[in-house]
Amino acid sequence: MLERERHLVSIVDDDPSVREATTSLLRANGFVAQSFSSASEFLNSQDLEETECIVLDLRMPGMDGLELQRHLAAEHRPIPIVIVTAHGTTDTMTFAVTRWLAWNC
Repeated sequence: MLERERHLVSIVDDDPSVREATTSLLRANGFVAQSFSSASEFLNSQDLEETECIVLDLRMPGMDGLELQRHLAAEHRPIPIVIVTAHGTTDTMTFAVTRWLAWNC
């Protein structure tokens, strides 16, 4: 049997239960997953260079999800991002869709 290539997915969310559940779900489906409680924790980690996808909370204390997305774009780090939030607004969705070609699911 061929071993599936391993890809690091980083979960950035200030809610511990969301981080734990998302990390467990990804690992159960064969992904390598690492979680971070804030954008700054993620940016200061050694996992930044290895991350191939980010599951990102929109609202967090300190640097929020959109600010992290802007920072990564300014640093020319084209990491695919899945934004999750319980606090989305039409304006935020429109901004994310038009600015970064995000999809509303």
